[in-house]
Order: sequence, then structure tokens, then C-alpha cells
Amino acid sequence: MRGNKLPLIYLAAVLLSTPVFSAKRKLLILPFQNREKNALYDYLEGSITEAVTKKLQENFVFESPADEKWRSVAGQNLVHPNEFYTNTAGMQLGAWLKQDVVISGSFVVVQKPITRARQNYDGDKPTGKPLDKLVNAPQANAPVIVTTVRVFDIAKKKLVTEFEVEGFADASMFESIDLVAARVAKEAVVVLPNENEWREAGGTDFADYQHHVGFAAGVGAISTPGAFDAALTSGSQLLPKDFHPLKFSFAYTRRRSFYRDLFVTGQLSYATGGSSFGVERATTAISASSRSLSVSAGVGYLWSFWSRYYAAPLVRFGYQLGNITLDYENLLTKPVDLDGQEVSKRAFTANAPLVAFGAMGGYRMNETLAAELHTEYELLVFTNRVSAQIFIGLAMTMGIDL
Repeated sequence: MRGNKLPLIYLAAVLLSTPVFSAKRKLLILPFQNREKNALYDYLEGSITEAVTKKLQENFVFESPADEKWRSVAGQNLVHPNEFYTNTAGMQLGAWLKQDVVISGSFVVVQKPITRARQNYDGDKPTGKPLDKLVNAPQANAPVIVTTVRVFDIAKKKLVTEFEVEGFADASMFESIDLVAARVAKEAVVVLPNENEWREAGGTDFADYQHHVGFAAGVGAISTPGAFDAALTSGSQLLPKDFHPLKFSFAYTRRRSFYRDLFVTGQLSYATGGSSFGVERATTAISASSRSLSVSAGVGYLWSFWSRYYAAPLVRFGYQLGNITLDYENLLTKPVDLDGQEVSKRAFTANAPLVAFGAMGGYRMNETLAAELHTEYELLVFTNRVSAQIFIGLAMTMGIDL
């Protein structure tokens, strides 16, 4: 018994030790706002936001939602544009947009005393005034930009840090903006990975959508046991495996479910197949067809490698509604029903629970689309018999935002 468990223990160890596939962290940078609505400094809203965004892009790996997308979500949820800098707006927009990190901020311009050394300069240029005159000069005030920045970790539902940066609103203003951007980058280290950290964690340049839809086409390539190949008699039993059907499936998959790279999937499939069979004591064959509709749900484990490639084992459970139809038109002597009437066709139900064990390999074609190769052992469990086939097929999947 212990020996039988060893392969399972080894498989579990391999799966759990596989590096987690690292997608780019999702970062929403809300525009820095002129909190007092001082028209003289409205232009700083865009300047500070652009400087912070550029500095973060230089230092970290992340992806951000399109401007029109997050603004649409904000509008739909009645988040007023003047409130983007607040804690409530940052947390709520991050949750609604399924972001990992949100950075927001605002600024006010206040009058503050400047130092004697500062008075010796007009912006960055010396005034040329003698030092003894400056020593006795009255203390002067100057407009100072006070920028407040907040960094939110949405997964942990908390404000990671909040800080202020001050800078003069004069000719050195853009140096002050750069200081704000540099401080934001310094504080963001705890929530955003740099290039090396991201690559070491198995990062990829491809977006990792949580929700996927896919369309697959496959064929029942191998029947186990083999397909029926004898002449039909009154006691013969045909099963779906005897037809090597073509199967078309539509699937929805939700990745990163419950634990690490586990995913859950739901699948709706339609299969159809046809064949001809000889009949005992008849010189002609009859045609037969099989059709089925099945619904199933399953779970799998996904791991990625070489950036574009991924693979996964999976198992599905479901139920199939099907029928098998025999066409007797080619027979010279047709079977009769209980009333003695000739029967040209006869249909049999083929409803059964199903279980499938499979594996897939995928290739990311671009940010959204991927091509997959599937192989699956599908077992139908009837009352007194089973029908099993190995299906091989191809699929196209598309990542979507929900």
C-alpha cells in the first residue's frame, strides 16, 4: 500500500514546488488633485501624475488599466472626480477594478517662511546681495507645494503608507515634482517588484487574465476497449465509443482559484459521429449515428514556462445526454415493431454520468489569445457497461476582464 502512494506523494511534491507563475502586478495611479482648486496651479495635477507614473515605470514592473476604463467604473459607481485622492475612493476603485495596488494623492499651496540661505537665491540664481544685509533682513514667506501621497494594498485592504513632500512653488518647482516622484518610488518598493525580482519569480510579459473562454474541437481517436467491428445481432450493444465522434466544446475557466495556480473550469460539449455496420444474415450494411450534449465542471493545476508556454493536468465530472440512431433503409428485410409494422429507424438513449482525465499544453500568441493542444480520457458510466475514449483536439482561448 505504501509503495502505491509514493507516485502520488512525488507528484504532489513536484506540483507544490513548481515556481508560481508571476503576472504583472496591477497598479492604478489616480490623478494627483489640486485640493484647494487654486486655478494658478491646476497644471500641476497632470505634471505630478505624469512624473510619478514615469518614475514608477522606470523602477518597477506593473500594468495599469486604460484611463477610459477606470474613469467609466468611477462614473458608474458615483465616485466624484474631486474625491479621487480620498482613502475611500482609492480602496473602492482598487477593489472594483481588481487592482493589486492603488496610488493616489493631492496637493495644496501654502505660504511658509523660507531660510536665510534660501533668500540669497532667486529660484536657483544668487541675488548678489551682501550677506550682512541678508542676516538682518526680515524673514520672508514663499508659496510651498505640500503634496500628500497614499499607497494602498488592495489585497490586504489597507493603507500601506501615507506621507507628505514639500517643495517651493517657484522656478525650482519641477525639481520639487521630481522629488515627489522619487519619494513615491522609494515607498512603492514594498508593494511593487523591480525587473529582477519579477523575472526571478517567473514573470512574463503577457497579461495573466483570471477569466478565460475557449472553443475546442476534438475527435475520439482511440476507443477503449476497441470500437465495435462485428456484425450486428439482436443482442448487440452499440456505445458512443463505437463512433469516434467529433466533439465541439465551449469552456469557461477561472484561474488562480482557491490556491496558487489551481483553476476551475466549466464546459458545454456537443459530439456527433456516424458509422456503418454489417448485419447478421444481411447482404447490406446499415448506417448509424451518435449525438450527445454534455455539461461538466472540473479542476486543474496550471504552470507556465519559457514565458509563452504553459501546461496543466485536469479532471472533469459531468453528465451526458445522448442517443444512438440506427437507419434500416438499406435492408431488404427490415425489423418489425410489436404491431408487425416495418421499422425504418430506431433510436436508443445513451445518457450517463461522465468523468474525464486530461492534460493540455498552451502557447500564448499575444496578450489575449492562446492556442492549446488537448488530450483527454473520457469515461461514460452506464448501468451495466462503460464507454471510454481518448480524445485529441485543439482549442483557442481568450482572456477577458469581468
